[in-house]
Amino acid sequence: MQIDTLGILLGFAAVTLAALEPRRPWVALVSLAGFAAGAAWLGPARFPDPGTAAFLAAGPAALALAKPRWGAGAAACAGLAAALWAGVMQVQGLPALPAAAVAALPPAAAALLARRSGRFAPAGLREEALALVVVLGLLVALVPEVVAGWRSASAFGSTPQEAARAGGTAWMLAAASLCAVGGALYALWRRRRWRRR
Repeated sequence: MQIDTLGILLGFAAVTLAALEPRRPWVALVSLAGFAAGAAWLGPARFPDPGTAAFLAAGPAALALAKPRWGAGAAACAGLAAALWAGVMQVQGLPALPAAAVAALPPAAAALLARRSGRFAPAGLREEALALVVVLGLLVALVPEVVAGWRSASAFGSTPQEAARAGGTAWMLAAASLCAVGGALYALWRRRRWRRR
């Protein structure tokens, strides 16, 4: 299940980061270079663990939230996220060429549509998409570790059936807590940012 959620996260991150700097013509070249470097570096045999790949998607999104004019870096990270997404599809059994095409087309379409019309991805929508990438990235990276720790701790003092039930409860508790904390931090950040204007 974690690899499926990782694929969704990486696809969403690639599209979101690709639409950040639509007015600059060199962004497509930088994104293509990021995709090529990621595809050369990765592959099904050298694919990073899902937690690391989730942090590779959430980190640039958090940086783009903090520094909105991070054009070249965001474009390169969009290409890297697309290459990671292609790697996820290869791990799931899709051949390399169709995986690369499927992973490259949505970010390219998002960049093209954002370049043609400013209404495609307004600033508020981009910020919320970046925040969603950060929260989903943290969920994919941290929740399985929290659940594994919760299960091992609950296994010490319970029967096997109680331990299995506690693991499912732990997943829901960790996900709900992370969403609540992430939402509160995002609301505080937006409030402070709107006061500065």
